[in-house]
Amino acid sequence: LGVLTLPAGKAQLRAAAPGYSQVTVDVLIVAGKETQAQIPWTAVARPLHVLVNPEGARVFLNNVEVGTAAKVAPGSSAAALVPNLQDWGFLEIPPRAFGDFLFRAEAPCFEQKTFQIHVPEGGAPAPLVLAPVALDPLEVPLELVGRAGGLVSVDDIRIGKTGEVLTICGGAH
Repeated sequence: LGVLTLPAGKAQLRAAAPGYSQVTVDVLIVAGKETQAQIPWTAVARPLHVLVNPEGARVFLNNVEVGTAAKVAPGSSAAALVPNLQDWGFLEIPPRAFGDFLFRAEAPCFEQKTFQIHVPEGGAPAPLVLAPVALDPLEVPLELVGRAGGLVSVDDIRIGKTGEVLTICGGAH
C-alpha cells in the first residue's frame, strides 16, 4: 500500500483486492511515531465451471463426487464455451479454496479422464472455467447374423435389428 500520513488517534483501515475478502483493521496512531498495520488477507473461494461430453458424466475432485454434468441449455453462458452443444453437459462445482486438485470425469461406456487442476490464490472472484473435457467412447462394432429385421437388445436396451452393424459398449454383457 505504501506510507499514509494520518493524524494521531484511532483509525480504521479498510483494504480490498480482487480475489480476497475485504479487510477492516483498527489501528492506534501515535504522534511522531511510525505505525505499521498488517493486513490479514484471506483468499476468496471460487466456483469451478466445467463442460463434459457426454452429458450425465460424473465429476470428482480428490476422489469425492461433486456432481453430474447436466445438459447445456442453448443460450446459457456455458453454451458460448462449445461450438456444438449436442451431448455436452455443464457442471458448476461449489466454491473451492485455492490449491491443487485431482479432477476425474467418468461415464458408462466412456474412458474416464483424470488430471490435476490448479486453483490459483487471489485473482478475480469469478468462476474458474476449466477447459472442456471430452471423454472417449468405449465402443465396439457388432454384426449379428440372422433373419433380417429381428430386434436386438443388449442389457435390456433395444439397440437395433439383425442384419445391421450395431455399436455397443465394450465389456461383458
